[in-house]
Amino acid sequence: MRARVDGDLKALGTWKREETALVAVLISLLIVILKIRSWRDLAGCWHAWDALIWLGGFVSIAESLKTTRFTEWFSGRIEAQLAGFGPLESTAILALVYFASMYLFSQLTAHIAALAGAFFAVAANVGSPPYIAVALIAYFSCLCGAMTPWSTGPVIIYFHHGYVPVGRWMRNGACLAAMHLTVWFTVGMAWWKWLGWW
Repeated sequence: MRARVDGDLKALGTWKREETALVAVLISLLIVILKIRSWRDLAGCWHAWDALIWLGGFVSIAESLKTTRFTEWFSGRIEAQLAGFGPLESTAILALVYFASMYLFSQLTAHIAALAGAFFAVAANVGSPPYIAVALIAYFSCLCGAMTPWSTGPVIIYFHHGYVPVGRWMRNGACLAAMHLTVWFTVGMAWWKWLGWW
């Protein structure tokens, strides 16, 4: 049985990666056709539909930014601004810009898809310590999730319940971001120094 399921998943693998929104819609239709849930029940889950539409749109925007070479231009401008700094300072500035740019992209998957690769290339070009650059960009890619009420799929669904207003979420996100930055640039850097990463 497990071999059959694995084979079915592998057969859908390429298609699933290419058209995840289409797969979600088809599975929703299958749920209604098989009478697992009614259409009224599914239509009533507007939070889930809202998340699907927004997240798909943000990822499409990130792909468009790469296609139009905006990401290349943006990373080139940052690299030019880092010309007078040493490798460690450049890495810190690059990580801060990457972290703050989450507010421009608002959704983690789109942010990572649009900028992570370009920032890794800039880090290599300015001579950043490789372990530090990878660690900061990778960790900051995840830590940005608490900054905005639309940053990840689960956060969007939690936010739509209306327990926390947008302004309060953004203030709490900014406080949490400041805390993350303080910890990673003090304790984190000291730990990485002890490990010999820089």
